[in-house]
Amino acid sequence: MKRSHKIALSLLLLVALAFAMSTMSFALDVDVDMSKVNMKGSITCIIILVVAFALFFTEALPLGVTAMLVPVALSFPGINILTKKQAFANFGEQWVVTFMGMFMVGEAIFQTGLAKKIGDAILKVAGNTQRRLILVMGAALGIMSAFLSNSATMALFAPVIVATAKEAGLKASKVIMPMAFLICIGGNMTLMGASSKGVINGLMENYGIGGFKFFDYTPIGVCFFIVALLYFALIGWRLLPDRTADETSESSMTNEVKEYNYAKMPIAAVTFAAMIIAIAAEWIAPNTGAMLGMCIVVATGCISMKDAYKAVNWNTIFLFAGMLALGDALVKTGADVLIASKLLSAVNSPVAALTAVFVATCIITNFMSNTAAASVATPIGISAATLMGVSPLPFCMAIGIGASLCFLTPVATPSNTIAYGLAGYKFSDFAKCGGLLQLIMIIEGVILLPIFFPF
Repeated sequence: MKRSHKIALSLLLLVALAFAMSTMSFALDVDVDMSKVNMKGSITCIIILVVAFALFFTEALPLGVTAMLVPVALSFPGINILTKKQAFANFGEQWVVTFMGMFMVGEAIFQTGLAKKIGDAILKVAGNTQRRLILVMGAALGIMSAFLSNSATMALFAPVIVATAKEAGLKASKVIMPMAFLICIGGNMTLMGASSKGVINGLMENYGIGGFKFFDYTPIGVCFFIVALLYFALIGWRLLPDRTADETSESSMTNEVKEYNYAKMPIAAVTFAAMIIAIAAEWIAPNTGAMLGMCIVVATGCISMKDAYKAVNWNTIFLFAGMLALGDALVKTGADVLIASKLLSAVNSPVAALTAVFVATCIITNFMSNTAAASVATPIGISAATLMGVSPLPFCMAIGIGASLCFLTPVATPSNTIAYGLAGYKFSDFAKCGGLLQLIMIIEGVILLPIFFPF
């Protein structure tokens, strides 16, 4: 698409938005504290959100520029939704720092040949066909994510995924997106799989409702995971784009290493294993662990400091940090509550209300962190259940599951953002491959949630 056509499409989307906003009604049928909603600020945030995504999908501007325009707009004089400090504070956010450290450790894993060795072992089991590789690696990482955080699982194993794809003669774009999705879905198999579930338990206890136990998620989470594997086995693998990473901004994970530094492989292996164990056991925070790992691999000569700097994928850093600012603004102005509440309006049955809560959570979690989405949706879901005189458990479970079903954008979760940065994907590729999966997961949830958790 020509740049002029992209700009014209963006303008058309903005005109459509302006018309929609001028005719939108915000009457609510659920018990929501609207005192927390700053209507002017909320509308401004929603406009910025839609403009940003129009620019992302059309790529009328470089993605890094669009991502940085978001905090600029939010802190611009006259708007001032975020202060100048708040707007760019997310460059120091835990997962942004973790990404930088893991890109550097990942480079050491590549340059010492460790990723190649692990990839060779995986290929002995999976073979070198795209579909089998997705299923074998996806199953392993999905199960692991049930006990590790989703973000940590993806950050730790991204270099191995890329190396294994290269060994199989495949581009990273043909493998890594399904890994991001399956890791997120796998996190639904236990209470420990995603931090959003702990937030939901805390809110349930505040409302006088007993929280979920460790394996309460397991039966329904396993069902979601099996369906997701079947989706990629039958359909999803065909929808993956054939992209080539941009070497000018891409981590050197995607480039050939002329000569592996095998002498340093034991150091890289011990560092990598220690990071996994320490982060999984919660002995150390992910960002601290990643940066400690970086210090070790550089100090021991696994890679040079110059290579460490070059390994950082700045597209990923700019995109994630910039869009985190928008998530902060949505929460601060109450736009998140407004969006979720609007989707809950005009429902008159428990099934319809559950569907609205589930769909609302699945939508808003694509624009903010899973934890923020859960924090927004849980009080609304509990209020809806209370007003209808039914059990809040299916609503809370729907939110716990829905907050991890985010496949439409690369900013929906750190796992998606890492995949986006390492494979040369376009922003719209996530909606093309993940849109059908999102729909399937929503339909499955509407069917299974009342069965596993009756009203």
